[in-house]
Amino acid sequence: MWVTDIEHNVGLFVHAALSNSSISLPAKYVSAHSDIVPYKDLYAAYAEVSGKRVAYLECSAEQAEYILGIHGKELASQFKLNGVAPDWGKAHAGDVVTAKELGIEGSLLGLRGSLEANKEKL
Repeated sequence: MWVTDIEHNVGLFVHAALSNSSISLPAKYVSAHSDIVPYKDLYAAYAEVSGKRVAYLECSAEQAEYILGIHGKELASQFKLNGVAPDWGKAHAGDVVTAKELGIEGSLLGLRGSLEANKEKL
């Protein structure tokens, strides 16, 4: 799963892309992720930081839609896409700008840092 901290990282990516037009133009894709982690690692980190129990339950796309409505259907589609195309950037080779190229790689909040920063919301 590709993860990022929306409140912190996305602003860094936007600022860096606008400040480095020689890298980000002509029109490039910016994948604003900080980590790519297996779901089991995401759940383990969430449980560890939040102190809450986490259980992984597998269900079909139809069951997800039944439980969560249209959001469940969309989520199931996203999970399916992640399984088939784990590296979205490959489809746009040469047109993707990374955090490293923008010079912000060390400034991003990773999964654990994001969870810690947002602990009161968990």
